[in-house]
Formats: sequence, structure tokens, C-alpha cells
Amino acid sequence: MTAPALDPATRGPRNGAEQAGDPPRLSASRRNKRRFGADWKMAWAFVVPFLVLFVAFHLVPVFYALWQSFHGVEKSGGLGFDTPSVIWVGLDNYTQALTDPAFLESVGRVLLYGLVQVPVMLGLALMMALIFDTAIVRMRGLFQLAAFLPYAVPGIIASIVWAFLYLPGVSPVVDFFDGIGAHVDFPKNGWRSGRTGCG
Repeated sequence: MTAPALDPATRGPRNGAEQAGDPPRLSASRRNKRRFGADWKMAWAFVVPFLVLFVAFHLVPVFYALWQSFHGVEKSGGLGFDTPSVIWVGLDNYTQALTDPAFLESVGRVLLYGLVQVPVMLGLALMMALIFDTAIVRMRGLFQLAAFLPYAVPGIIASIVWAFLYLPGVSPVVDFFDGIGAHVDFPKNGWRSGRTGCG
């Protein structure tokens, strides 16, 4: 038994809207995809400056120092006017350091410092934790503020500095992008090229 055909006039409002020529509605997945796409662009705009600085001033020097540790400088010529050449020495630098008495003595000093400093640090930390948690100590809030304030202030200052880096009118980053024609408005919609309004 077949179902009776529905008359177009009796269809729901969605079908009536489609017949009237209204544009079809986007599905929830497509709307989320568009929204998350815009969010990812804004996220990368905030993350990329940190990644560039982290790679340039942390990872590159570390790997360059590691590369240098396997090489040595060889001078040619008796007077030393010739340009020195970099040669591969392998593990010779590490062997020389590990057999140097002065280096081994300095390592011993560092280990001795750790043996003294770690127990003292743990003891003081335990004492401060007891002061913060016990109810018999007066002005407990003052002790807590004095202990945690040095950790909170640098984070607040860093947040303010980063906010200025993304604020139009005072940010050198925004001024740089404006100079090359890519107008940036980080607090709103990221960057737009060749336009004066946020689209």
C-alpha cells in the first residue's frame, strides 16, 4: 500500500520556504566548521609570534651549540693570519672535558650544592605549607600573599605586554602589518588585506 502524495500547500514551513526561493539552511556541522575555522585563524595569529621567537632564540641556539660540540677549529699558517677552518672532531671535545680535573671538580661542587640545597628547600616548603594550612597561625592570609605574589606579578606583567602587542594604535606588530598593506585588527576578526572594515 503506497502512501498518499502530499499536496505542496500542506507541506511544512521548511518545504514552503524552499519552494518560495529562500536559500537553504546550513547544517549544524557546516556552521561549526565555519566558526571553528575562524577561531583557528585567530588562534594561529596569537601562537605564531611565540613559535617564531621560541624557535629563533631557543631551539636554533641549542641545535647550533650541539653541532659545534662535534666540531673544532683548526688554524693553518704559522702567523695565524689565515682563516681558521672548522673540522669534524666527533666525541673528542666530550672526551677532553670528561678527563679534565677542573671540569670534574666543578661537577662535584654542583652535586654538593644540590645535596645541601634540595633538603633545605623541601624543609622550608613543608614549613610554609603548614603555616598556610594551620588555623592557629595569625595573619595566615598575609603569609599566603607574600609567598604567591612574586609568582603572580610576572604573569600579570607578561599578559599586559602581550595585550599591548596586539592592541591597534600602540602595537609595533600592528604597525608593521599596516606598513606592508595587511591591516590587522586582532581583537576583532584577525587581518584583512586591502580593506578598511572588518569583514
